[in-house]
Formats: sequence, C-alpha cells, structure tokens
Amino acid sequence: MTVSLFTFVGLFSRLLDVTAHLVDKGAEHAKAAGQPEEVILDWRLVDDMAPLRFQLMIVCNSAVSGRRGLQGWLFLNRLQTA
Repeated sequence: MTVSLFTFVGLFSRLLDVTAHLVDKGAEHAKAAGQPEEVILDWRLVDDMAPLRFQLMIVCNSAVSGRRGLQGWLFLNRLQTA
C-alpha cells in the first residue's frame, strides 16, 4: 500500500471542519442564552477538563504538527526502502 502525505489530507480536513461546526454550534447556543460568543472559549464539559480554547489549540496543532510528523516519517520510510 502506498502512503503519501495526501492520504491524510482528508483526515485533517474533516477534523478541522467538524471543529469549526462545533464552535459555530457553541456560539449559537451562547447567543441564544444572551451571552457573548467569546464565552464559549472558557466552557468545559467537566470541571477537570481543559477549557475549549485549549482544546481548540490542540486540534489546530494536531493538524500542523501531524503533517510535519508525517512528512518526516514518509522521508525516513523512503530512505529505508531505497
């Protein structure tokens, strides 16, 4: 099976699309409750969970760092199979 960087583009794209959709839904909920949209960045699903702003940073960093990691892995894999 051939693996390329583009194998994972769809995965990262869906990850970011779903994240954007969830942020939009949270903003709509805050607005309906009469709160400013920015308030969602401090929301937590449970008390010991990091706030949403931190979770969003992880998602964005995963898309960027994951690509970098894959590029390195693909490069090393080509060296070993050459």
